[in-house]
Amino acid sequence: MAKDPAFLFYSDNFQSGTQFFTDEQTGKYIRLLCAQHLHGHLSEKHMIHICKTHDVEIWAKFAKDEHGKYYNERLENEVFRRRNYSESRSKNRKSTTKKQKKPKNISSTYVNHMGNENGIGNGNELWDSIKQNFFNDFRWKEKFCRDKGVTMLDLELRMNEFISDTELKEDYKELPELKNHFTNLFNKNKNGKQLGTSGERISATKNF
Repeated sequence: MAKDPAFLFYSDNFQSGTQFFTDEQTGKYIRLLCAQHLHGHLSEKHMIHICKTHDVEIWAKFAKDEHGKYYNERLENEVFRRRNYSESRSKNRKSTTKKQKKPKNISSTYVNHMGNENGIGNGNELWDSIKQNFFNDFRWKEKFCRDKGVTMLDLELRMNEFISDTELKEDYKELPELKNHFTNLFNKNKNGKQLGTSGERISATKNF
């Protein structure tokens, strides 16, 4: 799969996470995020190259991996979620095409707008909006992680699996019902699939 040329940027989260940065710090921070997106985890040499010095406030936004390289956790989660979402949409289109027995040369822009009695269906604007709100409700996700003792990355994995399964089964729901269904399934299956085995728990709000 080709390198994704973009990542989701939430202006409100970025603003709150950098409100006490100077303009110079903000510029360096944006460059670091772009460098991570393009090249992966950053070495200390690369961090210094952009920051010119060990700026404690900027570096506090980055965690260290097992190889001693730096990365922003929120950005990594967003890149991971966007990639899985794209893969999920691709699989669903192929599945729909197969079910409909469309010829192999069907236009890639064709989407089967199947829906339920509420008008919710894969590919339509209502379902896209529900999914976006499901993935972007960070307060709900952080509370979920605290209550269930799982990491944000573990939760993102299960959410992506859940949405993929929902679309394959065409079991579309409004947002409150979708969250309740996800929570119920998680509670039933939490022992069948170990999440958060590292024992990590989500702590503070993960802003960029």
